[in-house]
Amino acid sequence: MTVAPANPVTDARNRKLRDGMGMGLILIVLLAPLPMGSNRPMLWILWAVVLGLVLTTYLFLHSPNSRPLRLFRYPWVLVCGLCVPVFAFAQILPLASVLPEHLTHLPLPEAFNPKTISLTPAATRLGILRACSYAALFVLFLDVGTSAYRVNHMRRALFFGLTLHAVWAMASLTLWGDQFPWGAKTAYAGMATGTFVNRNAFATFMGMTLVLGLSLLPQGQRRRSHDGTRCAARVGEGALIWICLAIVFLALIATQSRLGIVSSLLAALVCISLRVGIASQNRLYFRLNWLSFGAGLALFLGLLLRAGVMERSVFIWQDAESRIALYRQILAMISDRPLLGYGFDAFGPAFQIFHRPPVSSDLTWEYAHSTYLVVWVELGLIAGSMPLLALGLTLRHLIRRSRYPGPSQAPVIAAIAALVLGGVHSLFDFSLEIEANAFLFITLLAMGLAPYRAAAPKAFGEDNQRLLVHGMTHE
Repeated sequence: MTVAPANPVTDARNRKLRDGMGMGLILIVLLAPLPMGSNRPMLWILWAVVLGLVLTTYLFLHSPNSRPLRLFRYPWVLVCGLCVPVFAFAQILPLASVLPEHLTHLPLPEAFNPKTISLTPAATRLGILRACSYAALFVLFLDVGTSAYRVNHMRRALFFGLTLHAVWAMASLTLWGDQFPWGAKTAYAGMATGTFVNRNAFATFMGMTLVLGLSLLPQGQRRRSHDGTRCAARVGEGALIWICLAIVFLALIATQSRLGIVSSLLAALVCISLRVGIASQNRLYFRLNWLSFGAGLALFLGLLLRAGVMERSVFIWQDAESRIALYRQILAMISDRPLLGYGFDAFGPAFQIFHRPPVSSDLTWEYAHSTYLVVWVELGLIAGSMPLLALGLTLRHLIRRSRYPGPSQAPVIAAIAALVLGGVHSLFDFSLEIEANAFLFITLLAMGLAPYRAAAPKAFGEDNQRLLVHGMTHE
């Protein structure tokens, strides 16, 4: 249903507010990776304060007379997502003494005897703050992303800004002594990590950049354009995006992250397949897309042979044995407290209780190396499944929207591909637990979900009418 603005002046002011807010949010997403992927408690607090102030300012300045906020456009996604900070708050309340003993059982009660469900209430409080910052970012992007024109500019600014991260990573690796901006590396020498400490986290970051760039490539037109200037601009834009994609692709390969490369390639395949399916009426465009993808795949395999990834893959079974031993102990943790968990962000201290050989004792296991397992360990099977349910509902909405061509098609494709990448990589790694990656992931999902249609109906013809039929709303 279309909501007509009550006051043109107010509507224009709100539109300018959303334009400025959108570019400000993009700047936050681009700045978040600079200090170690924002994977430090002080940075969690900083971004939580910044996003809290941004959301408060936006709600204060927004006039409800132009159109209602999009906060509750997807109520079940929002509810499932908010279950995490709400349940985590219950974990830091002094409830352990009044709950049945079998719900709060610990193998070594003398080592940990907390009054709360969480073994580390301080860490859980920081986790709540971080989860609230994610919710604020999602709500803000969902509300400002209601204009096809605005989202177009936001996505381009985001992609070119992310490409600069790839440029820095390659320059640092090859020209400037393979070091961080703040000093020498302590791990992953000879591998691209950008401003992240971990190569797998940077591979996920580059993978999401890759699918964003692929979704930005100009789509084939159904009708031949007679505007030579516009056609030249489209060719130039496509060439620039391809150059940036090549840089991002090289940075991804240089990470030597086996899982990161495979999951990124799978996400890229999903992205290209969706785009080709939409453009399949144009046979020439269909063939050119697949020819480009085939050439890219051949280049990909060649670079793998030169980048050391194939050599590292020889030891994959040896690595798998250690991971299987780790996962067995994590599953034992889950079975010991399946309902209440050990506390949000409390995996590290909780795992010390269960840590036994053959899992190596030379390392401090702060992560479960599987995001699915870690949410079940920290929140229990019920509350820990709520984020997964929220992502499942998000995928359902995105697939439903992908069936209708129009201005929202490219952001939807990028969001689906990002979900595939994150879903596969999170099976055996923790990259989406790094805040900078979580920010980019949430940004792509929110821009894919944002309900909008083009401001000018003539610009999209029949496609725009279909959007109106299927419930897309006016800016």
